[in-house]
Amino acid sequence: MSFSRVLQSGLMEREVRSLWRQYEERSLRKLRHGWRLWKLHREFDFSPPNPTEWSFLFPDTQIPDCANCGDNCCQGPHNTVLLRLVDVALFVDRGWTDRFTLEKPIFSPETLAQKPMLQAMVNSFHWRVFPVLKQKEDSTCTFLSSCGDCTIHQHRPWICRVFPYTLEMEKKAVSWAPRCRWTVEGEVDSPVSKELRHAVFHSFYTEKICDMILVQVYREELEAIGITKWLNL
Repeated sequence: MSFSRVLQSGLMEREVRSLWRQYEERSLRKLRHGWRLWKLHREFDFSPPNPTEWSFLFPDTQIPDCANCGDNCCQGPHNTVLLRLVDVALFVDRGWTDRFTLEKPIFSPETLAQKPMLQAMVNSFHWRVFPVLKQKEDSTCTFLSSCGDCTIHQHRPWICRVFPYTLEMEKKAVSWAPRCRWTVEGEVDSPVSKELRHAVFHSFYTEKICDMILVQVYREELEAIGITKWLNL
């Protein structure tokens, strides 16, 4: 995320980020925080992933060529964009609450069997709690222009920022979305490639850990901020 992007954050997004910083600095501020956090630790492994223990199922030098892409990853019912807590806060700040919904698409068992990553998302805590971006009648993203451009590219959701990378949790592997076929070959140990890989792991940590802790442990604080009306709690 760019420095200018942080500077442009609205009130609710700053409140959400501030709440996470409070947890990082002093997680046990209240007894209920400690109790809820203890229960979460019994159910989920919150250990940040160690990149050295993971496999990358594509060449080190492979980088997505988004600028020259002839396809579009923002269309099709299977490419539903699931929002994070900070995404919801940003959209509320900017008055875009009519662009997301808690009504999720329903996929057939056959489709889920053919798309294990989609099935993992549908079975996740985040799918149950957080909204998704709406799609138009032609199954394109609500923010996609008639020319095929993202109209909120600077403020796009985090899942869009890390595409086409996906995490296969059980295999401890980072894979490349089959839909993305437009690539360029970078140099060995390219800074761009390293930055993109870091973004994948950062996404994993924030989605699985940050959002889960804030929603489960700091529910009253989120209610005070006013964001819970857009979540499925």
